[in-house]
Amino acid sequence: FDMYSKDVAVIVNSSHGSSDAILSASGSAQTMFQIEGSRLAGKKINYLFPTVFAKKYMEFLYEYTQSLSESESENKFKTFAKTASGHLFEVEIFFKVYPEISQEMKIMALLKTVPSSHHMMLLSHDGSILNYDSQIAKDLNIMTSDVGRLNIQKLCPTFNPINKAFNSVYSNEWELGSR
Repeated sequence: FDMYSKDVAVIVNSSHGSSDAILSASGSAQTMFQIEGSRLAGKKINYLFPTVFAKKYMEFLYEYTQSLSESESENKFKTFAKTASGHLFEVEIFFKVYPEISQEMKIMALLKTVPSSHHMMLLSHDGSILNYDSQIAKDLNIMTSDVGRLNIQKLCPTFNPINKAFNSVYSNEWELGSR
């Protein structure tokens, strides 16, 4: 990652007790998340992720920082993020934890959009549409306010057996409320 690249958003996050506020964001965050970097300051870090992943991400980050050793102070992975309007995109995240800066732990995250040739849609266990990418929004003429009210099984009834099969395979691994 080149933290000075215009394609990389830099987010500095504070993790102190129950607080996980964004302290600052680079100008690239405005393009990536479609929100001014200054408007991100003070928001919780999970604001950047779809609800279905935000809780898991926060749990991962908490457990990671609790078991941290000097050799493990950085990590890199791919996940999904969302724009201010709720549209999905795939992102690669590199983060480094700085526990020695002050009493609070600071985390610097570098985020880079992963180019994708496929469309993305997140569904709940009952088929409710939770998030989608901007191209799906355009193709189906759906708005952010439609999230949670639209159901893939009503839009595409032939998807119902696929959704049922998926739920039967993964229902033991995930809590229904966290999908």
